[in-house]
Amino acid sequence: MYLQILLRRRFFIADAPELLQPLRRHTAEADAAGVAQAAHALLGTASNFGARAITEVAERVERSARSGVVDCSGREVRELERAVEILLAELRRELRPAKADDR
Repeated sequence: MYLQILLRRRFFIADAPELLQPLRRHTAEADAAGVAQAAHALLGTASNFGARAITEVAERVERSARSGVVDCSGREVRELERAVEILLAELRRELRPAKADDR
């Protein structure tokens, strides 16, 4: 079980930055279907280990986009990026090998 959690975290660290790129692009293009799809992909990845801050924003972005509303100012995308950045920093800290003097 711990190994699965560890792998999910490592996959998120690797995948999250790549998942944000299409979200940014589709937002800039005001492509509602693309924004919904990109937000859903990020939502699925984050929900694999309960990243609530990300899933809440991603759900809101996806819901808005599915209703045809795209935040062209990018405010919601920046909020999502910030939530991802915070989680990535936490995960990297957790996965960093302990130094001998940290023990």
